[in-house]
Amino acid sequence: MRKIYLLPFVAIFAACGGSHEGHEGHDHGHHDHETQEAHEAHAHEGHEAHEHEAHEHGAAKANGEIVLHKEIADQFGVVIDTVASGDFSSTVRAAGVVVTASSADAVVSAPTAGIVRFAPGMEPGRSVGRGTAIATVDASNVSGGDANIAAKAALEAAKTEYERIEALYKDRLATIGERNAALAAYNAAQAAYSPAAATGRAVSPIAGTVTSLVVRQGQYVNAGDLIATVASPGEQTVRIDLPQRYYSQAPSFSDATLILPYDGGTVRLSEYGGKRISGTPVASQGTAAYVPVFFSAGNTPGLVAGTTFAAYLLGAPRHDVVSVPVTAISEQQGDYFVYEQLDDECYAKRRVDIGATDGLRTEIKSGIAPGTKIVGKGVTTVRLAETGSNIPEGHTHNH
Repeated sequence: MRKIYLLPFVAIFAACGGSHEGHEGHDHGHHDHETQEAHEAHAHEGHEAHEHEAHEHGAAKANGEIVLHKEIADQFGVVIDTVASGDFSSTVRAAGVVVTASSADAVVSAPTAGIVRFAPGMEPGRSVGRGTAIATVDASNVSGGDANIAAKAALEAAKTEYERIEALYKDRLATIGERNAALAAYNAAQAAYSPAAATGRAVSPIAGTVTSLVVRQGQYVNAGDLIATVASPGEQTVRIDLPQRYYSQAPSFSDATLILPYDGGTVRLSEYGGKRISGTPVASQGTAAYVPVFFSAGNTPGLVAGTTFAAYLLGAPRHDVVSVPVTAISEQQGDYFVYEQLDDECYAKRRVDIGATDGLRTEIKSGIAPGTKIVGKGVTTVRLAETGSNIPEGHTHNH
């Protein structure tokens, strides 16, 4: 594995702009010094160059400038963004959960009474095909025996009797009443016997994702009891619980930004085909604190039925709002800052007053103007340059 060191941060403290003239002056003075004392040239050259670098470092710090060489910025993923004004939706932060449409749900039932044994590796979240065995139900150790075995024996007996009566009936040795009675008994025995129960296999009726296992391993179930639920892929619905105090704004929410729980990433439902699927929700008549708002999830990645998340409901847009990516904001001791790019290698910290956020962008009320170039991603790297952190010991400018 290739190791990456932050040693190049040593070199970040070059002056921002105008350094060329300073170097010319330094070279001129150095030339005069060599003319007067040639025998000390090499000893003084290194010392003077070091002092000159330290002087420029101090000048940059005095001006409040942050210096970060371009190759270091590129290496650590610093991305520049331009502040812009435009439409910005009113937002409400809320909590939500991924559910499924009732038409997309399927249930897996016990084919017979007995003890449940789940298939190896079966758990919520697993993808299964149609006909995949979710579990087997073992009736062999149940008190009273396996009822389906008795049903199978009764079916075989009824079949034999029906075939005997049918043969006699053809030879006119049995009446039509006897034949019909034997046929009725055979049909009843067929209804009582289940081939599926004979195998004990409880299978998924659809292809999809297992969303729940309703019983525990080794639990006794009766025939027909629910064992598991399966959801069809691509049919997820998102329910977001709107706080009751925002009920009057409910009709305006047409989109939502979800914050995924496993990596903190954000997704905008509309970008993946999701859309609002409910009208104005009914206000609670009781003491419930929330009102549900529903969206289709489309093909939004990373959503599994049952997943809970934080979300921003997006309402009516406001125009000419200045905003920046949420990744551009740096919070420091309760205040908020962005880093303005002065030139390719120089930055300055600007305090800003922030407003609403939609999960992707944050409103800027004051502190930075449209058209300003700021650090959109990689703020941590610029902060390291600002504080001088992580400079390896033994590589400072102080000797």
